[in-house]
Amino acid sequence: MASAKQQVKSMVQKGGSQNNSPLALQVKEYTLTRIADAEIPTAILENGEPFLSWRILVEEGLKTHWKTQKKKEKELLEKGVVILTLPFQTKGGMQKMKAISLFHIPAYLYTISANKVRQELREKVIQMQVETTHAIREYWKNKIKKEREEIEKLKEEYNQLVEELRQIPTYEEYKELKLKYDLLTSMVDMLVMDMEKVEPYINMMFKRIEWVKNGVKVGDKLVKF
Repeated sequence: MASAKQQVKSMVQKGGSQNNSPLALQVKEYTLTRIADAEIPTAILENGEPFLSWRILVEEGLKTHWKTQKKKEKELLEKGVVILTLPFQTKGGMQKMKAISLFHIPAYLYTISANKVRQELREKVIQMQVETTHAIREYWKNKIKKEREEIEKLKEEYNQLVEELRQIPTYEEYKELKLKYDLLTSMVDMLVMDMEKVEPYINMMFKRIEWVKNGVKVGDKLVKF
């Protein structure tokens, strides 16, 4: 099986189904969760909840046998531990693997009695119980930080929108501008009508000017230029 780092580096496919949950959420992204000197491949669902590869947690984190721990699945599900089947990258490509919610890993670890396992595993279990709590705290810390950044970004966008809205005329300003526009439009319409009325007289005046230039008699006089 590929190491945790190799798995995440080669993860290019997104998606996945939840076989043990009524929610059909997709995998949004992949990352690594560091617990007890082991980097566990983690699938982040669309709702933001992280699910760790259970098998890699057991084999690379606890350094114990997967078959033994897998037998606890029914017991864990009865206790409310969320276990999904999600795709993770392996040497053989994307494969579906059992995954446990980061928030429920402490409950799973406490099913392993530190007093009933060999010494080296006992120390690992205790270490992981402590560090899983730290990992959960870091998750919420980062999530809160990210949400604060999003809030600040939204505030900036809101302030920008308010500034843009201030540039839009108020209703009173609009009414005043509309009155001026209507008055100007009315004056232009009247001017056009007056121009239409005087057009024949203006044409006649230009004709008389031409007649005078050509020495044509205008009235009782013969004018030559």
